[in-house]
Amino acid sequence: MSKILITYSPTGETLPTTVGNVEIKVTEDRKLIVNDSYGAIFDSSEGGGGGAGSSGTSGIAGTSGTSGISGTAGTSGVSGSSGQNGLSASYYRYNAITGSQAPPISDGNVEWNNATQTDSTVVYLSHVTQDNNDIEVILGSTGIGSTLIIQDRDVSENYQRFTVTGVTVSVGEYVAFGVTYLNGGYSFSNNHNLIVIAQSVGVAGTSGVSGSSGSSGANGAAGTSGTSGGGGGASAIKLANETITATGWTYNTGTTYYEYTYSYSGITTGSTIDITPYNDSLVTAQFARIFPYIQSNSGNAKITAMYVPGANIIGEVIIT
Repeated sequence: MSKILITYSPTGETLPTTVGNVEIKVTEDRKLIVNDSYGAIFDSSEGGGGGAGSSGTSGIAGTSGTSGISGTAGTSGVSGSSGQNGLSASYYRYNAITGSQAPPISDGNVEWNNATQTDSTVVYLSHVTQDNNDIEVILGSTGIGSTLIIQDRDVSENYQRFTVTGVTVSVGEYVAFGVTYLNGGYSFSNNHNLIVIAQSVGVAGTSGVSGSSGSSGANGAAGTSGTSGGGGGASAIKLANETITATGWTYNTGTTYYEYTYSYSGITTGSTIDITPYNDSLVTAQFARIFPYIQSNSGNAKITAMYVPGANIIGEVIIT
């Protein structure tokens, strides 16, 4: 049996029509048919090529990545500074004794260890006041650096002011104050009615420890912009170390008080005047009983008080 090799080209090239007793032809629809004397031995229309296979299924999606870790919390803020030392003042009624400069001290009496009272280095106070109150514990609690004021009971400008340098308690008898003279200059006569004022300085406590940091909160959404604020009011005028002199007061006839004229060009009839005495002048202002209402005029203000201050009052003046 002989074999015939047939090469089929779908590009339209011409094929021979007869090879030996085999007929080869290409139809118009590009089919190849091979015949021999026994009939067709090949027909390209029989059994076409297989179609394209269906697409495979998609693979499953990968898992999401893990979230990033949160940022660390901020450090704690520093502790605030301690406040200033506080002040307290108490006064008691006593009687001056000038004929003796040493204990024993009778009830209700005050004595100095020097006949020139302002040269004294020790002031003796009976543990019992003229009002028959036993204040031994209170006097004995007076701190070093406190102020001791001895004042005329009726005239506040007659006084002596000392700094306390030491405190010695003779139980059931008297309290001896080591002192350094400051100012006042008045000398009291025997049996003079007095007020004794102990102005104590409190000791500031230590600062507390800082609290622990709180956990970080989530960021909030940005807020909308606020409306613009209106114009601010007039600025206040602050005057430091202003002096209200003890000699500038006049009695207001027909009333029960004294007046002092404080002058400053920035004061108008609509001004508000606030006077804050410094610590050294606080007791003087308290005993003068300065009224809270201050009348403002153009270029000055009227300050009123029940009594004439026993010394100059130094402090801060605020004008608004």
